[in-house]
Amino acid sequence: MSFVPKMPKKVQYLLDFSYPQINAFCPRKPFIGGRIGHNKEFLFLLLLIKKVTNWSYREVADIGGVSHSVKYNIKMCIVIK
Repeated sequence: MSFVPKMPKKVQYLLDFSYPQINAFCPRKPFIGGRIGHNKEFLFLLLLIKKVTNWSYREVADIGGVSHSVKYNIKMCIVIK
């Protein structure tokens, strides 16, 4: 038996796009050690999915495979700039 997740049509529509402008708004800092971090375009996509579907941050973070606190930090980066 295989499990096939069914996403709403709104989410499937958002998954077809790419958002390269996010890298210009929030450039990656030079790597000096520690964790490299997550792809900001992917995190922005997860924020859009959260807004469109009105799901909680935890549900979207579980779907995306990132922690809840990481999504909150990228939200603050985008909102402040």
